[in-house]
Amino acid sequence: MKVENLKVGMIVRPIINKWTDRRMTLKVKSVSTYNSQDDENPVSDGLMCDISCDIHSNHPGVGIYMGFENSNYWMSGVKKHHQILIGNILANLSGYDVKYLEPVEENESKK
Repeated sequence: MKVENLKVGMIVRPIINKWTDRRMTLKVKSVSTYNSQDDENPVSDGLMCDISCDIHSNHPGVGIYMGFENSNYWMSGVKKHHQILIGNILANLSGYDVKYLEPVEENESKK
């Protein structure tokens, strides 16, 4: 999926990994944020969504895209952070990781 295809409120899920034939997972982790890329002292901690191939996962398989924010801190090398609601947690997602997402089809979400 491309960033330009994301719409606020869209239900998304990770794609199936082409090497393992298993669906990837949305894993929320805590990361440090920095004011500049060269800064060694973190400003605060933030929540980041990591899309990974976690075989023994109990992480939710879907999330809701909530838009993006331009911030004054760096996270994963960028200051533009896409936000995804996973369960009751709002986490940031790098635009680079959007390629690992796909929309959940409307008829699939009603099953």
